Amino acid sequence: MLRSVGALAYAPMLALVFALGFVSACAHSAPQPTSTPLASAALPGFGPALARSLPATVGVYALEADDASTTGEVPRIGAGFVIDRLGHVVTASHVVARARRVVVRLDDRRVLPVRVVGIDEDADIALLALPVEWPHAPPLGRSTALRAGDWVIAVGEPYGLRSSVSAGIVGGTGRHFVEDREAVFIQSDIAMNPGNSGGPLITLAGDIVGMNTRTVASPYGSGGLCLSMPIELVLQIADELRRPAGQRERPRLGAFFEDVSPMVLATWDAAIEGGAAVTTVLPESLAEQADLRVGDVIVAMNGQAVEDGGALAQRLLLWRKASGTRFDVMRAGQRVTLELR
Repeated sequence: MLRSVGALAYAPMLALVFALGFVSACAHSAPQPTSTPLASAALPGFGPALARSLPATVGVYALEADDASTTGEVPRIGAGFVIDRLGHVVTASHVVARARRVVVRLDDRRVLPVRVVGIDEDADIALLALPVEWPHAPPLGRSTALRAGDWVIAVGEPYGLRSSVSAGIVGGTGRHFVEDREAVFIQSDIAMNPGNSGGPLITLAGDIVGMNTRTVASPYGSGGLCLSMPIELVLQIADELRRPAGQRERPRLGAFFEDVSPMVLATWDAAIEGGAAVTTVLPESLAEQADLRVGDVIVAMNGQAVEDGGALAQRLLLWRKASGTRFDVMRAGQRVTLELR
């Protein structure tokens, strides 16, 4: 028994000596590589993209309207970016809503007061105005060119950390959530924290293609999903906020809707591939006037197919004239056309 234990105790040492001798012999006989695979195929960094986009990025700091103290104030922190040479800045509306004072910190560390031009709380977008014009046209791109799997970058001020950068990939586009009504999003897996709201979503070319708004969370914690509003919609709403109050309003449907589940589609005899299912109709709304009902599935608006909730949200964001608008809906297995008069 003792002999067996002793043999086992020395076995690892003998194996190690043998292995070292084998490695040494191989080292003398095998040709040595001239460069490592990592050195010969270095991964590209995000520096060039940031060099193009960072100058247009700002940190946004807002003090609450009902905070009467002048010392020890804790501001609401977010981010934003310049959208034109006039010095207009966009950010998330929840960062500056009900603020009595808003300042921005530029990439060159200057801190400037800004004026809140307008707020669209439904879309969660606010338009700010710098006290100076901007020297360069900001690098605005097109979100329609994004594909699932593309690299994207976010810049913000998480916890007040200046111009903090994170990166991830696009998980999908045209995302819609029932609580957002008329809004669509770009989904990515970028790490987002308090202070990132309102900052830019940037491509590897340095183009700003969206505004980061929030993450998706559940009772079990963050789901690791970042949501960004496409730049085309951000600019459209910003353009509305620039106009006088009486000229800003676009029709609001006054309904909540969501994608139709595959289980529901599978139970229908009708040959349709999707639509937007109405979950709530607000009283005295245009949806009520059109006779939309909970359970209706909107499959077309003004003759254009509605594939899902995101497609309907995009149609509604471009909507300008309510009278004469037609909705084709599936109701109790039948296709019905409704019209606003």
